[in-house]
Amino acid sequence: MPNTRRGGTSAPIKKEDDAPAESPPATSNFLFKGVAYGSYEDMVKAKRKHNNDVLVKSGLLEASAKFRDDSAPQKKVQASQRGLRADRKRKETATTPLLRRKSSRIAGVEADGIYIEDERSGGRVVLGGATPGDASQLLSSDTVLVESEKERFYNNRVNDGSDLSVKDAVELCGHKWIKDDSVALAEEFTGGTRTMANMEQESKSKKASKQSITGLASQVESLSANGEECVAKVVPDRIYSVAFHPSAHKLIAAAGDKTGFIGLWDVDALSNGSNTNGVHLFKPHSGAVNNLEWNRGGNKLLSLSYDGSIRLFDVNRQTFIEAFAAYDDSDEFKDKPGYGMDEGKNFYTQYACYDHRNEDCMFLSTSVGGVAHIDLRQKGKIVFDLALSAKKINSVR
Repeated sequence: MPNTRRGGTSAPIKKEDDAPAESPPATSNFLFKGVAYGSYEDMVKAKRKHNNDVLVKSGLLEASAKFRDDSAPQKKVQASQRGLRADRKRKETATTPLLRRKSSRIAGVEADGIYIEDERSGGRVVLGGATPGDASQLLSSDTVLVESEKERFYNNRVNDGSDLSVKDAVELCGHKWIKDDSVALAEEFTGGTRTMANMEQESKSKKASKQSITGLASQVESLSANGEECVAKVVPDRIYSVAFHPSAHKLIAAAGDKTGFIGLWDVDALSNGSNTNGVHLFKPHSGAVNNLEWNRGGNKLLSLSYDGSIRLFDVNRQTFIEAFAAYDDSDEFKDKPGYGMDEGKNFYTQYACYDHRNEDCMFLSTSVGGVAHIDLRQKGKIVFDLALSAKKINSVR
């Protein structure tokens, strides 16, 4: 018979088995690893201590702590204060926000009849409808004239392939990296490099070039990289390539960065109060300079860029010459030696070097597995262009 209450309603009988499992009888002992504990809390503490002891013996806690220390953010290393430094004064001036120009038409001011008649290179404009006095008054007022957009060249290169003088290559660096004496110092330095390269070639002989292994070893042992004087900022961005001048009398380092800058560092030079520490900056490319190489005579520096161009800095002529450049198959580039080489998406010039058999020629590899041989005596004529791999070729010899 079911158990019923008055009123006819039934209620289930609560059995002892329905009690919650986490609430054991207070009168029973708690066992863990064969040890009886008087309370549930004591047993939990014993379990935790046992687990901690197991972790300590396994070495996992120590390894975890070491991993946290190794992966913690490291203290930022202070950048070298030697060499290339931005012109802070000009940078602050450039970042000062300009006042918003008010519309004369909306303000109801009658037009003065002056207009832009012609726009020329370099952002210069020719004003029409104004006398010279009106024009000078306009240009000296608070009105801000926006420079016209700079001409864009193939693959965003710095120019159409024309030669760049030392002055041109320095000025392309932009106001941030140019100081009042940057051009003069660069011209003086490269002129000295020309003299040094010529002296090196004149003095070369079997007797002069012969050097004992013992003498070379002593020079290597005396090298040191201690102290701030051995460190300098040579280019603005991440370095992609480095080459050292072959001179036996002077240490000159060349570095190319990811944005097309090339820095030349006279490592042994003193600052001479110019704050350059022997560093001189140029910008002959618009893309990463992924290879640099001096010729054996030290009078020509080869530079290859992802912008598809190869330039030679001719020390004797004081000029950055475009030795070769890749173009697509547009009709306007039919007369270019690199016509049709640029295959578009994912194509870039990967590597270039002198042909060691004849430095009037060079090898070029591409990101699509091509290797070309270029004759510099014939204005960058391609002797052969072969597809040797399905993937990029990083180096050629």
